[in-house]
Amino acid sequence: MHLEIHPNAVRLLAQIDDLRQRVGDLLEEQAHLRSHAIPVLMAIYEKEIGAYEYALLAVRVEANELKFRVESLMQIINRGGRVEAVDLERIDAEVHELQSVWEREMADKARQVDAAQEFLKEIKYLSQDQELQMKKLYRALCFLLHPDMNGDMALRETYWDHVQAAYGAGDLVALGALWIAARDGRGVIVDERSSLDALTAERDRLEQLVLEHTRRIGQTRKNPPLCLERELRDPAWIAAKQEELRSAQAAMRARRDELRALCHQLMAQGAVQVH
Repeated sequence: MHLEIHPNAVRLLAQIDDLRQRVGDLLEEQAHLRSHAIPVLMAIYEKEIGAYEYALLAVRVEANELKFRVESLMQIINRGGRVEAVDLERIDAEVHELQSVWEREMADKARQVDAAQEFLKEIKYLSQDQELQMKKLYRALCFLLHPDMNGDMALRETYWDHVQAAYGAGDLVALGALWIAARDGRGVIVDERSSLDALTAERDRLEQLVLEHTRRIGQTRKNPPLCLERELRDPAWIAAKQEELRSAQAAMRARRDELRALCHQLMAQGAVQVH
């Protein structure tokens, strides 16, 4: 017996297929941003800009230490007191506590700069054909495994983390092997036997997912480092930013020297011999 498919079902199935492809594209784009674009741009930023920020931070830490000493000495002098050895010991102890925080900040920044340089040295760039294969395989695996595609949860638990790791590493061979391993475990979600209501609900669900994933991508692109992508690819912008930070470092050095001189002045005013 021959069964005819309702015209609305044909239309809905075509819409569902188009929307599934669109959701797959959006999932792959988010994975690309997360695994490739953002790490590369962050590494470029730290390599080109972060090293100058570290140098500025180092001088700022020195200035902050002196500023704290100046403020502590002024409090004693403004109360009409003398600066005694015990006061200096207390100030030194408080400065030591602050320095531990500042030193952690500097160590974190140094690690970021070093990691960025290593990352950019070790990164592997795929050919255009390889990139297209990666995108195609990732989308296909999303159809099999991702919950937005009604993916098989058992297969997801087995393969999804490995898929993310392979995609993040740009390992085309591993991703292809995962596709082969996972593809036979997936059934058909919607077909011509589904009711019109079920097909309509699936169409509507996918439309909402397209809107949501598009919104997420748009929001991600508004934040650093993606919002600076054009600038970080522009040598002139990088050079200008580096000069800006060099100027800020010079100004901070001058401020540090002023604070050092004021600190000595206050210690003399407080009748403390400076050695």
